[in-house]
Amino acid sequence: MGIALTYGAVGHFNLDLTSSPSPANAFYPEILLPVGSLLILGSVLFKLGGFPFHFWNPDIYQASSKNVLGFMVSIVKISVFVAAFKLFNTAFKNMGDTWNLALSFVIIGSVLIGYLSALNQTSLKRMVSFTGISSTGFALLTLLPNENASYHGLLIYLIPYVAATLMLLFISMSIDAKDDHLKSFEGVGYQNPILGFFGLVAILSLMGIPPLSGFFGKLLILQDTFKAHHWLGLFGLLSSIFGAFVYLRLLLIFFKKSEGSSSIPLQSNIVFSLIVCTLIAMGGWIWVLF
Repeated sequence: MGIALTYGAVGHFNLDLTSSPSPANAFYPEILLPVGSLLILGSVLFKLGGFPFHFWNPDIYQASSKNVLGFMVSIVKISVFVAAFKLFNTAFKNMGDTWNLALSFVIIGSVLIGYLSALNQTSLKRMVSFTGISSTGFALLTLLPNENASYHGLLIYLIPYVAATLMLLFISMSIDAKDDHLKSFEGVGYQNPILGFFGLVAILSLMGIPPLSGFFGKLLILQDTFKAHHWLGLFGLLSSIFGAFVYLRLLLIFFKKSEGSSSIPLQSNIVFSLIVCTLIAMGGWIWVLF
């Protein structure tokens, strides 16, 4: 429906010209363009799990196997974001205040609902879901009309985020946490220091602590946002600080000393995957150079 209304307003499917309607080619009033663009935005947000179409995320994440969940938080999220960046920064870059207001509403809602809900979760999958909603809101800052926005900043933010999240899922597979309760992760750093190291890297990257990749991804997005949308840039900075405290809770659980706990055996395939993700999470400064 969104595509149909957009076509009716502009009279063509040329993305480069969609933001500048041509009355000669248009079939219906230009008012259909903002309506159509908002419908398209809603469909993309549903796929990304962004506010206000986030309601399906926690239950679907919790019901999915860890392999399926890993696919959802990696391939699906990155591919949809890349497509959305191309579409919105080409077709709808000159939509004006209505578009800015709608995106700002979505960004603020996604970040707040995600982090506030993640505070009280006892399930790793549900925590990943709610923090993922917040990360979606943060990444949406790159879709705001901004001459400085680029794939570079978006990918440097998304890829390390995905790598760190996958590390948590791999660690969960290693300890065989079938009940998916956060208590299953208590003392992992003591039971197996190697897994503890991987968990530390993953959580610190998600928190945005330098010199890990998560820091550089957030830094680039905030730099670009501050240039064109000062108050949203400030909101992004404050939300990053608040999000760090959300992940701090998980870090304390990882290194909580537990009595009588047995060692955790390592599986070669999981260790290999963790090493690859760690290189991504620790190589942020290389990403920035390119």
